[in-house]
Amino acid sequence: MRIELKKFGDILTSREAGREALLAFSPTLKSLDENEEIVIDFQGVSVLTPSWADEFIRPILFLKKYTEKVTVINDSNVSVQAALRFANPKLNLKKIRVFEDKIAFDEVDDEKIYSGNRVLQVLMFPENDEDALRILIKNKVKEISVHPVDALKNTRLKTVINMLNQAGIKIANMRDLI
Repeated sequence: MRIELKKFGDILTSREAGREALLAFSPTLKSLDENEEIVIDFQGVSVLTPSWADEFIRPILFLKKYTEKVTVINDSNVSVQAALRFANPKLNLKKIRVFEDKIAFDEVDDEKIYSGNRVLQVLMFPENDEDALRILIKNKVKEISVHPVDALKNTRLKTVINMLNQAGIKIANMRDLI
């Protein structure tokens, strides 16, 4: 089965729109043959946001019966690549990097997205601390390793530590941060 995302529009934004697209497409997904491959085609998509990808693409990637059968094509657009980076199930939820303006999850085997104290991928998900916290809570993360970037202000680090503590998430390397 080929899912041509341009049928949902060339600008795919908002969590609500992604959720509606998945609901509309769910009957088709349910009718898939057990061995059928899924090809997600981004041809004609000029903008894809992480929130839309979270609602439409990520559920397809994470449903066990689809996980090994999904392929993406025509994904060279920078916006699409950035959103797919979020939808990638290889996010390391046991480790975060704290930047001055956001928290970024490390990706397994991918340290190339960082340079000094900034994220190289401008549209890197999560878009803000609240999104990162929602992901951690949703995935029932109880302990996490926090890595501040060089020259990070102490107040910023304390804010993130407080946010994690309030959510009941233990910081594995707390002694190293003090």
